[in-house]
Amino acid sequence: MRAAPFLGAIETRRQAGHFQFALMQATVPAHAVAEHGHADPHWVFAWDGDYQSRARALDTAAAATLVLNPPDTEHRDCFGERLGKFMAVSWSREDWQHLSEVLPLPKVPIQIPVALGLAQTLATGLSRSLQDLELESLSLRLLDRSLSEQRPLPGAAWLARAEAYLDAHPDCPDVRTLAGAVGVHPVSLARLLRQRCGVTPAQYLFRHRLQRACGWLRLSARSVTDIALDLGFADAAHFSHRFRRAYGVNPRAFRQDRR
Repeated sequence: MRAAPFLGAIETRRQAGHFQFALMQATVPAHAVAEHGHADPHWVFAWDGDYQSRARALDTAAAATLVLNPPDTEHRDCFGERLGKFMAVSWSREDWQHLSEVLPLPKVPIQIPVALGLAQTLATGLSRSLQDLELESLSLRLLDRSLSEQRPLPGAAWLARAEAYLDAHPDCPDVRTLAGAVGVHPVSLARLLRQRCGVTPAQYLFRHRLQRACGWLRLSARSVTDIALDLGFADAAHFSHRFRRAYGVNPRAFRQDRR
């Protein structure tokens, strides 16, 4: 079976963590779409058109469609007479294999209606140049939601490992790095954080950084700039903005009030 790229004109293309993203306008009519295959697992989120798919439980009357395709999917999914827009989000078959060791993953394409709202949020964020960490976090939430009917993941020790790693590496740059240090797949870590802490991975990382910042502001004479850079922020202005959003005051005012 011939492997094929996604069929359409690319409007936006990004990569964040494990995930590759493309926002596209469909350009190929149904009669011109041949049977083809995709090596990597991926979602297709389609709207503004009549998307046709072999995915199980496809609701052809829905205004939008979200399909999860496993690795090596063979199909001729496409838009019908009304060519619409779609977002394709891919990741590696190696990641899929890793997940299959802890979850019973689908072997055929399936529709994910419970995650349509989250897919729309991701597509909107992609079109508005959302930061990589936030795109990755949304994608992990989407993967978690897509697999929400699978058996729950264990993980009491994972959270302790994550806390210990962040204590030693407060500038941890992204979810992938943290998950690798903990020894789990990023989506497994994302599910654990949602279940145990009620936060996304991005929120968890930022919260831990800001908590460390509070300690340094109270107990050390380090400059705000040094604290910002040591915690992985781009600069002092970015750090101050995030700190004010979380605590209602800027870092210097926080330091003065607590001395």
